[in-house]
Amino acid sequence: MSQTGFFPNSRFAIGTSIQFRWPKHTSWTIRAKISQHNAQTEELEPDDPDYRVSSAQATFKVTNDDISEGAWAYMRVYLQVPFLSTEFEPAEVRRRQATTSPHGEVDAMLHFQKHKSTVTPRLLGFKRRRQGEDEFVPGGYKIAMVFERVSGTRLADDHSGFCAPDPPKLLREFPKRQDRDLIRAKFNEAHAELETLGWMPQTVWADHIVWDRHSTKIWFVDFRGAEDHETRQPGVPRRREKGKQPAADLMHMYVQWVRWGLGDPPGKMDWHNLELWTL
Repeated sequence: MSQTGFFPNSRFAIGTSIQFRWPKHTSWTIRAKISQHNAQTEELEPDDPDYRVSSAQATFKVTNDDISEGAWAYMRVYLQVPFLSTEFEPAEVRRRQATTSPHGEVDAMLHFQKHKSTVTPRLLGFKRRRQGEDEFVPGGYKIAMVFERVSGTRLADDHSGFCAPDPPKLLREFPKRQDRDLIRAKFNEAHAELETLGWMPQTVWADHIVWDRHSTKIWFVDFRGAEDHETRQPGVPRRREKGKQPAADLMHMYVQWVRWGLGDPPGKMDWHNLELWTL
């Protein structure tokens, strides 16, 4: 099927209003389609190591019907779709493909909502239902969720995770070292909360970080393909000298700077000497 086939205008046209009942009653109107990705797969046995659910997703710009013009958010829709070469099989054949959602972002956003995350976009609308007899996979999943558009600068351009990411924008967008140091300090605080929540983007990098210089706040965004690294409870703080951090804590912080693209260490030399870093 074509890129537009799974999200027809009859259901996802610009101007279409979609209602949600959770976390509260809201109505959102589609203003634009931002992107679409089809991941149709070959039909394999579920116990085959190469088995993948056949799916499609699309992201839309939406506005809240109860809020003044200009207040907008994102809506992501996940659909189970037929395996390749089965699109035109009878409904009873496609029904046998029905399964539950494998999408980590769905579980992550629900988890963040439940635990009142302050470092990820708020979930503003969510619904999950089974597809009807006239849809692609009768009984298959269909999920729509609306989440907040956060303000700020994304710290790197998007990358697929299958190639070397582009350099972060830190040096270009924030030429003053004191501004970059503030970003890292706020990142340390926000990342500690994200670790406690457990879910991480599939590929961590600065393109998943938004910095709002006006509120001096870090946001973590775009959890498509997210993975659960096990929710953990914050441990009892280690006893430490006033104003000092244990070496293990510092090294963990430095590792996160590197993983997320917020600092370039001096090769195999002493990471504790920040004078040798590119920050």
